[in-house]
Amino acid sequence: MKATRILTAVLLLAAAILSACTKDYKEEDVIKYIREELGLSSYSVISGPEEVEGEDGYTDRIWTVSTKDFDLEEELVFHVCDDHYWGLEWVTNCMTDDLRYQKQRALLENFDMPDGFSPEEVPDSSGRPGWIMVVCGFDRREDLEKGVEFVRDYRDYASVVSELLEALYRTRDYACVRDYATKAIQMDPMNLQAHFWLTASLVKSRNRGLAKQALAKAKEMLGEEDYADVLYQLGNQNIKLE
Repeated sequence: MKATRILTAVLLLAAAILSACTKDYKEEDVIKYIREELGLSSYSVISGPEEVEGEDGYTDRIWTVSTKDFDLEEELVFHVCDDHYWGLEWVTNCMTDDLRYQKQRALLENFDMPDGFSPEEVPDSSGRPGWIMVVCGFDRREDLEKGVEFVRDYRDYASVVSELLEALYRTRDYACVRDYATKAIQMDPMNLQAHFWLTASLVKSRNRGLAKQALAKAKEMLGEEDYADVLYQLGNQNIKLE
């Protein structure tokens, strides 16, 4: 009997420890995450939570959200996930999202990709789509050379656009900077210079509200290091959003 009581106490203590390591996220937590982490002000939680088992074996909860995308100029549907996983010593959870993946997918659907190039989904740690990379493969040398030429032209184009944006900014033609930078981002969401010049031009034209939205979009699209680079350049140019 005593051994049974001890075993029961140990199991209850283990359950209490494990439950203390996870948070029971509610819809209000999802809304807070969307506003503070994703920087979205216009959105709608369509459904959820839906329980889904990830490839890591843990059951996650998913909310489906829609938003009016600033760059795509269309409705974009993405997901916020209460992601459970094994931490250093026990099961824990946190909020994640696939907004960047869904935006990449939508942009690629509208992009006229040359023959030989194709998008490939890269899963996250839970086995769900995490991001998209564009891969290419060729059977003939001439096709390979065309592919290399396309990539080279694209890199040259991105460089030329960056120089153009800087020149227009120096002449204080902020409206043109905004238009060209927006188009450059639509073609290449990872173009950090386009994000920088777009934000800078909006600040200089006294559209600080739009500048904050543009910077929030840059945070969504860029990696942490590239986004930090945009912030550094803004600070180096003494461009303040407040």
